[in-house]
Amino acid sequence: MYGLTNSFSWKNFDLSIFLQGTYGNDIFNASRMETEGMYDGRNQTTVVLDRWRVPGQITHVPKAGFDIKNSSYFVEDGSYLRVKNISLGYSIAPERLKKIGIQKIQPYFSASNLFTLTKYSGMDPEVNQWGTREEYKVSIGDISTK
Repeated sequence: MYGLTNSFSWKNFDLSIFLQGTYGNDIFNASRMETEGMYDGRNQTTVVLDRWRVPGQITHVPKAGFDIKNSSYFVEDGSYLRVKNISLGYSIAPERLKKIGIQKIQPYFSASNLFTLTKYSGMDPEVNQWGTREEYKVSIGDISTK
């Protein structure tokens, strides 16, 4: 697992970028098992059209009815790089604010989970079987008074 945070300031602007990811881990894609497993009468993805059908056929998809529920067929590379958070703010000069009794105003724009680079075919390589995680989020503004 890795992460990288950078903060940049120029004049009254502040920019912060947080990247995170993992490398070298594998993930069992249980969603693919449900949509490509062919072990019951549920709807399947079109990938199963390439399944093994006759002796001698070369394909990466096993035959229908073959018990692959806990097979390495569903294990995928879980490495990813995600832009976890970007925040851009502007600090308004305090001399301008003293007249109206405000110490600091810093409007900002913050965005979380902007994009992820991965080869994992599931919904999210930062998977958790029983929990939840924060989804896309945008925040704007910060005001302090005396």
